[in-house]
Amino acid sequence: DSFDVEQLSRHLSAFTQSNGGFLILLSPERAQIEGPDWANLAAVAEGKSVTLVPVTFENLIAAAQGCLADYDEEMRALVIDYEGFCSEEDLLPVDKWTLFVPPCGLSREINNTDQLYFCPASWSRRKARYLGVYYDKAVRHIGTIAKVVECEVKDGNVTNETVPLTNDERQRITRASGAAMDQQGWDLTTGYQFFLCDDMSDTMFRKSTPGGIMGHRYFDLRSYFSGGVPTPLAEIAKRLESHNW
Repeated sequence: DSFDVEQLSRHLSAFTQSNGGFLILLSPERAQIEGPDWANLAAVAEGKSVTLVPVTFENLIAAAQGCLADYDEEMRALVIDYEGFCSEEDLLPVDKWTLFVPPCGLSREINNTDQLYFCPASWSRRKARYLGVYYDKAVRHIGTIAKVVECEVKDGNVTNETVPLTNDERQRITRASGAAMDQQGWDLTTGYQFFLCDDMSDTMFRKSTPGGIMGHRYFDLRSYFSGGVPTPLAEIAKRLESHNW
């Protein structure tokens, strides 16, 4: 998460003046390369035709996603997996402002009633502070994610959970599991992860472009709140109603 001039000077020594190249400063937050020492380093780099490029992991992921077409499914899967890895390693500070939006058309009542989202444990998902329940071309409920847990549900009990759960959280998981089987024939008893929200508020964060979404989306809420993301969930939900995406 930091660079020093001496370290980068050693890296620059590996470049030959004739070849040039790029020295990429990859870090969770964008590296600040300012001040007299940095000016000297930049001069040495320029003399070797080397460009110093501060970049974040978030930038890297966005660049990879941006150069892929919809049909590049295998590469997109790799980028999603890498994004999940970076998130787990706390390399994406934006996570604390991220709204995770999966399509919930068939499960929306369960998601809203039990304040959770579920998907196979094998699906790679990055960390996010907020959950958006999307259906009918809008995020219609938003919750604050408290826990993400993998577990099994047997005989009305939650077992083999990967994080400690409260009695209320266990009841919500078992209730959602039963409803998913009754309503859609989905077996959530094993191999699933649950995103549990402490609270949830109604909203109307509309998709303005044609068609639905083919898969999950992530939104940096800072893009929609110029004065900073509010703390109260109800205020976030209310103010999102004046925005489209």
